[in-house]
Amino acid sequence: MLKPIKQNRLLHLFEQPIQLMVHFKPAQMSQPNISVEVAPKASDEVLPEDARIEILDAKGKVVMLAVACGTQKLTLEFSGEKGERFAVRISFHSRLLLQSFTI
Repeated sequence: MLKPIKQNRLLHLFEQPIQLMVHFKPAQMSQPNISVEVAPKASDEVLPEDARIEILDAKGKVVMLAVACGTQKLTLEFSGEKGERFAVRISFHSRLLLQSFTI
């Protein structure tokens, strides 16, 4: 039986470090099977106003978007199939980070 996979990355885009957490669950366990979360490393901090997280498909088209409004974290959930590629773009004003993944 396939087990869930979790990837956590510490990123330095804002004044405080943030965590990018991507969780892949086998499709038969539940839907949606991919969860992407962005949160400050310190649990008592919030994301900067207007920080954005976007999910891009393999062609680079934005398919999902969330914007922080003084929130502690942003979470997007979606489904995908093995071998599909997607990217997570995190931005704030002129700062930008892009992380690519393959399911």
